[in-house]
Amino acid sequence: MAFARHIALSGLAAALFLGPVTASADEDYPWMAGRAARSIESAIAAPAGFSRVEVLADSFAGWLRHLPLSPEGTEVTLYDGRPLLDQSMIAAVVDIDTGTSDLQQCADAIMRLRAEFLYGRGLPGAIGFALLDGQPYPFSAYSRGVTPRQDGNAVRWESDRPRGASHADLRRYLDLLFGFASTRSLAKELQPVSGLSDAEIGDVFIRAGQPGHAVFIADMAMNKSGQRLVLLVQGSMPARGIYVLNNTRHPTLGAWFDLAEGKPLTTPGYEFRSSELRRF
Repeated sequence: MAFARHIALSGLAAALFLGPVTASADEDYPWMAGRAARSIESAIAAPAGFSRVEVLADSFAGWLRHLPLSPEGTEVTLYDGRPLLDQSMIAAVVDIDTGTSDLQQCADAIMRLRAEFLYGRGLPGAIGFALLDGQPYPFSAYSRGVTPRQDGNAVRWESDRPRGASHADLRRYLDLLFGFASTRSLAKELQPVSGLSDAEIGDVFIRAGQPGHAVFIADMAMNKSGQRLVLLVQGSMPARGIYVLNNTRHPTLGAWFDLAEGKPLTTPGYEFRSSELRRF
């Protein structure tokens, strides 16, 4: 049996091996030392005439809606600490670390938030993503000491002594993963959504390419006529903080973007087609 195939088939055993985890004062957001003063929901009101759609409190949608935010006025900085020159597209900054290397970019920010949700829910054995060559690389394999290495155009696997399953181990796993994954690999493993009318919080607009781009739908609001607006969260390149996008083309909407069937989703710098909507 191929090694990567063995990894893919060992998910149940890995989940039992890793077991439930708790990591911080806020179990839902395990990178936090304590609870944030504000969240997406508390800091960004729905526009007049709109109400946030209902979500289950323990769902991924509910988790994204309550993402902790840094204090108002916080600037987005690059991985090396320099402030982003143009802050006009920033509505709010997610209170989460970037790392000190140019790794956590756009698709990486999507994988980071999804992994953090699963970890905070006590499901480390469910964390895993595909590499550029399509091979799966779950967190459980990393914890067992399995490491991918670049070998020309291929990936070879090395086994060493087991690692842990702490949150610090998760961060090291993600930084390693980010060097072997991209919008191309993530787009392939996510499931297509039939149309914008079926979009949900937690869905991803993703354009596979070099460099490509990806954004999360982090919240959604609707009015009585059925018009829907969404909040979008993204990272970008070079690696930088994760942030809520500002609608610079339609300032009256603030951070909200119109989501209408038959129309592209236009964000600062990117225009996504409905066919580029994907789901975990």
